[in-house]
Amino acid sequence: MINLIVAIDSNNGMGNEGKLLYHLPKDLKRFKEYTQGQIIIMGRKTFESLPIKPLPNRESIIITRDKEYSFKNCNIVNDIENAVICARKLATDKGIQEIFVIGGAEIYKQFLEKKLIDRAFITYIEASLKADTFFPDLGNHFKEVNVLKENDNGYETRFCVFERI
Repeated sequence: MINLIVAIDSNNGMGNEGKLLYHLPKDLKRFKEYTQGQIIIMGRKTFESLPIKPLPNRESIIITRDKEYSFKNCNIVNDIENAVICARKLATDKGIQEIFVIGGAEIYKQFLEKKLIDRAFITYIEASLKADTFFPDLGNHFKEVNVLKENDNGYETRFCVFERI
């Protein structure tokens, strides 16, 4: 199963200048719980923005056009098709159940356009800050199956789970 996980504001903003827009402790905890022990796929810029590289207790796949790019204990691929092949092989070899696409915007867009996402875990933040990176339209191929409303660090949020229909 290939999932995506993201937090976006009321304008679909995800980040600004390589950083997250909001500090949401509950959402970060949920991200860790969902992705720990699983496979994560991300673009190079997302990887380089991480405070800890690679994120511990996860199998990391980095997508980059740079054929010379390398990073210790990470799997490097040059397109989403090879990311999926690598993730499925890792899942089989290591008995891992879940694959999570964690960004950035162009990677989300490509996975959604190719209909490779089975589930989407989206935290909607009821606020708006200056953003230069935006989440693409989820499309109409998903239905909401769960929602949790909460206050996270002073922001009203909705954590929603969507499944492909």
